[in-house]
Amino acid sequence: MNPARLVTFAMYFAIAYLVIKMFISSKRNGKNKMIIDAVRLINEKDMFFNRVDQLISTVNDPEFANKGRVLKLWGCAYHQDFSEFDSTLQELDIDSLIEDKKGVKSIDTNEDSFFYLYLAIPNVLHHVGRDDLRITMHAKLQPYEEILGNQLSKALSDQFDKYYDSVDDRGQAFFEKLLEGDYEGYIYSRTMIGIYKNLANATLYKIYQDQAKFEQLEEMKPMLEQFAQTGVGKRWIQSLDITLDNTTEEPVEKEVVENKKSNSEENLSETMVLEKLTDSDIEKLDQKPSENLSETMVLEKLTDADLEEKDKK
Repeated sequence: MNPARLVTFAMYFAIAYLVIKMFISSKRNGKNKMIIDAVRLINEKDMFFNRVDQLISTVNDPEFANKGRVLKLWGCAYHQDFSEFDSTLQELDIDSLIEDKKGVKSIDTNEDSFFYLYLAIPNVLHHVGRDDLRITMHAKLQPYEEILGNQLSKALSDQFDKYYDSVDDRGQAFFEKLLEGDYEGYIYSRTMIGIYKNLANATLYKIYQDQAKFEQLEEMKPMLEQFAQTGVGKRWIQSLDITLDNTTEEPVEKEVVENKKSNSEENLSETMVLEKLTDSDIEKLDQKPSENLSETMVLEKLTDADLEEKDKK
């Protein structure tokens, strides 16, 4: 074949591949936006459940339908409305949230959902006195322990259970090692490690408070106060019965979204939050495969505009 023609065919193939990839990325970004829109409504009970039910019933994608079911479980716990908790948990297909990458099981694109399943929802259930449902959730996840056992979110879940149940050292040694940077061997998204450390810091703060280790408390307090400025941080700290000068002790289910702005959706504090997403972080998102976009939903300032901008590229 003529070398020039071969080059032309290669160029056409590359262009077709890029067009298809952009189309797939755009569709996934749109579905991620549906998830974000639902999360933003968490404080509006009826609107939240209507939006999540609509997502589950209409999205033609098992992965995102089950991401919606995870959100519904969170909403049931958050609003203490458990009428559909058991049925939703039974319908949840965890396999659809686990990707097979060349024979290796991965939750890279859905670590946000496992954050809810392993950490956020059990925390709320314990806080509202429904440890029976926390145990039921663990039973649902138990068949996946071999696959997910080296996930940092799973390891943290085991340690938080020690805290909730007041057994062993209540997770103290693990939390201390995590905050020292000793978590080699565990799998985690780099966008999630910040929040994992914040959860550990907050819980360890409470453990030290119970032990009257006042010097350690002063060292940990700045990180705790910064975490308290996010929705997930505020809820977690309240669940531990920690009072800070700049936080209020509102019941979890009555938390109010402050300062709603129609022209700015920067404060996605109702998502699984990292504290900050800078301009340089946004630029880095453009260099990442769109399949990994869902993990960035843990960041506090991923806006609709960011998603729309990615759709144009």
